Amino acid sequence: MTAPELLVAAKVSLAQIQNNAGKYQESIDLLIKDPHSVVTAISVPDEAKRPESGVQRREFASLAAQLLLRARIGSGNSTRHRRQWSCSRRSRERPRARR
Repeated sequence: MTAPELLVAAKVSLAQIQNNAGKYQESIDLLIKDPHSVVTAISVPDEAKRPESGVQRREFASLAAQLLLRARIGSGNSTRHRRQWSCSRRSRERPRARR
């Protein structure tokens, strides 16, 4: 069963508020966990046939995906994200020697 569109839109708005407040894990849980997962509600089997209106429209789905990405990076739970960030930070702090 898919969630009502108004509920999905409200969950996306709340996730945006939680991200802005630094509550990244709460935002992640809101977007991906059941009941009424936002990620499930916005997904479509074929991107070429994405609807022009509703929560499955491209702009809304993009916003939800960006919020989820921001929350995952902000939460720091991903070792891969931390490793990539620390490597790029080190390269900015210590310039490479020229050959």
